[in-house]
Amino acid sequence: HIVSIFDIGQDEYDYYIVMEYVPGPEILDNDPPVVPTPPVSLDEYIKIRGPLEPDEAKQLIVKLCHALDYAHEQGTIHRDIKPENLLLGHGGLIKIADFGWSVHAPSSRRKTLCGTLDYLPPEMIEGREHDAAVDIWSLGVLAYEFIVGNPPFEAEGHNQTYRRISKVDLRIPEK
Repeated sequence: HIVSIFDIGQDEYDYYIVMEYVPGPEILDNDPPVVPTPPVSLDEYIKIRGPLEPDEAKQLIVKLCHALDYAHEQGTIHRDIKPENLLLGHGGLIKIADFGWSVHAPSSRRKTLCGTLDYLPPEMIEGREHDAAVDIWSLGVLAYEFIVGNPPFEAEGHNQTYRRISKVDLRIPEK
């Protein structure tokens, strides 16, 4: 459940990465699709479909747990797990992509503030050391967002969001 990279390189103008193609999901009522659709980020999927059903959310979270477990066993911390960095493919396939903030840290802890605000853990926004647990925190934020439709600590401004994350000010909406 991690996008495969087949080649990286540089020509005289640009750097490039050759990655696995992830065929798109069945968003519309054309299952199976007649023409393969492009990959869709989970962010786009939620905007089109709305919050996920609990069973669908559970299946995706389990797949992401396996992917993060593998990455962490390899000493890699993603540090930017969010719907925009998750590609949803045909048949319920999900792949983690965009390792731009990732770090290979088999034995060291980090202090760099990086990632996307709504998904950052308290230790990162408070400037404390962090490790692979930051990805697990983000996974919990995702689980909430999958069901509710928005991140749990979302607030008017950055400072209010920081404050809500620091205090773990979590509000579960009534259904």
